[in-house]
This record gives sequence, structure tokens and C-alpha cells, in this order.
Amino acid sequence: MKKIFYPLVFVFTAIIAGCTGRIQTENKIDCNVNPDEYFGQSYQAQDFQFWRVLAVGETYANIIDSIKYKLGERADEDAYTQSGSRLVPVSDTAAFGEVLRQMTLKFADEMPGHYCWLKDEFTGDYCELLFLYGEAEGRPLIDGSHIDSACVVEWRGQMSVDFVFDKEGTEMFRKLTAETVGERLAMTLGERVLSTPMVNSEINGGKCSVSASDTEKACAIAAVLNKK
Repeated sequence: MKKIFYPLVFVFTAIIAGCTGRIQTENKIDCNVNPDEYFGQSYQAQDFQFWRVLAVGETYANIIDSIKYKLGERADEDAYTQSGSRLVPVSDTAAFGEVLRQMTLKFADEMPGHYCWLKDEFTGDYCELLFLYGEAEGRPLIDGSHIDSACVVEWRGQMSVDFVFDKEGTEMFRKLTAETVGERLAMTLGERVLSTPMVNSEINGGKCSVSASDTEKACAIAAVLNKK
């Protein structure tokens, strides 16, 4: 059957060059947002996490095949993004996500934990299905407990949350970006996928930035990262 390649139908707010170390402190925005009220639940700094995004290839195809019986009609068999990620109808994301949250997939030893998540922000009729993995036993590669501080800034008309890792997190992030040049990383908050940028180069200095669709959301994310 011929595959239909849909365009990226969600808001793809990739981190600039996959975290360039840009921190625009002169454009800092004052915030007064309660993150628990904004998100409808309480998140802690450690709930902000980095994961690798499984690339298109044999392993990706095996995952698709292995869960087809659970997907049923909740995913469009012919719907893919140009990068090969699976798309699901927006109207079915709640039921589809519930199935995926119940699954822990294990394949090759070097990738022991696989999790299937849905892109948080989207437009149009479809939402991207992402396959994320981290360390053994499903642990993230880095989490927000290694972030010293975060602030909201406006840069070239875009809102973003700029944050700085602590000493240990800086080295962890340097190693992670060195190992994933040319790959996508996912930044998540709980079950929300905030961004999936491409890593263009090794990042030194421990500074990073994640884009947000509006000021209130950026402030809520920053407030979570500043929880101690």
C-alpha cells in the first residue's frame, strides 16, 4: 500500500539549533503564574526530562509492528510525517495515549526502555506519535533536578524558557549532545512533549532554551524548573 506523507501538522517549536547556549537575560520577562493551576496538576523540577527520539529505521518498524494489534483503528496506517514519525487523529489521542501509557517495550540491550508518547502541541487533524527512550529501566537521560535556574525571555518575537544546568548537569548535557549529533532529543514535562529539536553539535556551557507558544505557558514551565 502506498504511504501518504503528511506535513508536520503540529506546532514544531524546536529549540534553536538544539540548545545553542543562548541566554538573553536582558529580555527577561516578569512572571506571576501558578504552574499547578496552569497545568491542572503539580509538577516538580525532576518531571522536566530529556529523552532520545527513536529514529526511523528497522527498530522503529519493529515497534510499529509489535503494537499494531493494540493500535486498532486509532492510528492511520498511511499517515506519516516527512521525517517518518507516525500520526494519529486528534479525536482519538486520549484513547490512543491511554493504550501507549500502559506499554513498556524492550528491544535491543543498548536501548532497554522504550516509551510511546504523543506530541503535546499540534494543529490540524493529526498529532505526532513519538517513540522516546532513555537509560535502563526507563529513566530519563537528564532531568530538571540538575537545573540551577530558569527564566522567561522574549527573543526576536518568540517566548522561551532559558535555563542553566548545575555542574553535574552541564557535563551530562555535554556528553549527551556529543553522542546525539544529528539526532532528535525530546524535552518533556510529565506526559507533555514540549519540544523535539535536532542536535546540531556538542553543547558546552550548560545553557539551554526551550520555546513556548505563549508567555503564560513559558512562565508555568519556568516556575516548575525553579521549584527546589
